[in-house]
Amino acid sequence: MFTEQQVSALFAGTSHSLKRSLLLLDERQPPPPPRRPAPQEGGNAPFDEMVRQLREVANADAFTEFADAWQQQIEEELRAPGTYTAKARKKGQLFPMLTRLLRTLAAVELPCGGALWWSDEGGAAPDPASAACVAALCAELVLASVGVDLLHLVAHLPADVQAALQASSSPADSACLVALVRHGQSPTMRKELTDAMDHIARLLPEPIFLDVVERLLSWLRGHRQQGARAPLPTGLLLLPALGGYAAMTGVEALMEQLERPLRQMAAQLLPDYLADEVVFARHAGELVEYYVVLSAQLVTAAEARGPRAEATVKRLSSALLLPLEQHFTEHTTRPGMSRALHAHLVQPCLRALPVMLQPGTPLSMRHIVQTAVYRLLRIVESLARAEVAHRTGAVLVSAQQKRYAALLEQSNGKVTHAVLRLVVEDRHLSMEETAARSENGHRIYKVGDGGEDSRSAYVYLDDGSVYYKVGRSKAFKRAHSVDELFMSLE
Repeated sequence: MFTEQQVSALFAGTSHSLKRSLLLLDERQPPPPPRRPAPQEGGNAPFDEMVRQLREVANADAFTEFADAWQQQIEEELRAPGTYTAKARKKGQLFPMLTRLLRTLAAVELPCGGALWWSDEGGAAPDPASAACVAALCAELVLASVGVDLLHLVAHLPADVQAALQASSSPADSACLVALVRHGQSPTMRKELTDAMDHIARLLPEPIFLDVVERLLSWLRGHRQQGARAPLPTGLLLLPALGGYAAMTGVEALMEQLERPLRQMAAQLLPDYLADEVVFARHAGELVEYYVVLSAQLVTAAEARGPRAEATVKRLSSALLLPLEQHFTEHTTRPGMSRALHAHLVQPCLRALPVMLQPGTPLSMRHIVQTAVYRLLRIVESLARAEVAHRTGAVLVSAQQKRYAALLEQSNGKVTHAVLRLVVEDRHLSMEETAARSENGHRIYKVGDGGEDSRSAYVYLDDGSVYYKVGRSKAFKRAHSVDELFMSLE
């Protein structure tokens, strides 16, 4: 057994060794960096402000020199591809100039003292002078670099894609449309462009970044010589992944820029058809190209799948279909109109479906795309029925009765304004609201064929009942049926 003196000596030695070890450990650790005093804690405030301003000037001057050097490099690249870009393109890169620019910007950022345009305090608000100069300058460099890469990309596109992009080729041709869809589904293009845009988003403040994307979308507008009445940005067919990226940002301004031309072009198709069927065929084909190629980005891209992608495809489909459903009706039908829509709208979409809908496409996305094609078929069916009716002189009574019955069922058997207007339009008459009101305050409508010498009836609805008077009659009387109203006009 140990004696008391031995135990005390053992504990004393252990304590001494522990203290010495802690001392050696403290000596090996570097001292903490001295804390930089804030301006309000001391120092020369005017001198600090002068240093800050000089740093801003140095940053702006450094980027001005870099921009000048990059401009010279772009000019040399336009004359002849450089060694770096030639090697990068041989390795399969599609945007070597843009990639090199972004890497260089990241390297130039370091000697300028950290962030390019953010304040020294590290706050969320950017420094106004730097943000106005440097960020805008970076945006111009990005656009110029993309332009150089696009020139080379267009010159070396596959033959089938070049044929599809030519204005003389038929946009409704199935081979051209399939080639464009597959061109947009290129994994290399999608990954490079998405990585580059993500890099730009990290590099630039959000307002400047969104401006770059919006300007790039506008810049690609009008790749084909379509004329002033064709607003479709068909230049996006060169970079379909850019349209998909812009749609998935969730920014309403970018989404509206993609959706608005689709809606405007669809509304223009009926006047195009009535004016020149050849122009209609070309514009309809380009409309389908734009819709199919852009939607395919959201249908097939793995990173784009989800509720936002589905909602975006629904919006694009509605922008295409709603104007068509409003303008191409049985009242505007002409001989051959259903055949033209089927050939230039429905058939190209049907041919593109196998390419758009891959085996791994979610079922919900399949339903959205297939529903859009089904709605196109319904438009063609309605036009075909109207053409047959006009050709034979018959009225599609059964179809009309089904519609009337459905509307009456929704209104519990009461004649509503929608039912009355539908019956009036089916009889090729007009129905206009007047300024007059009935004794109980109901709106009074004028029903007739619009002629100056033709008879007209004045009608109002009261709790599902029809009251009318013809000509200059003073008293309204209740109609036992809607047909009684029209018999009074014969």
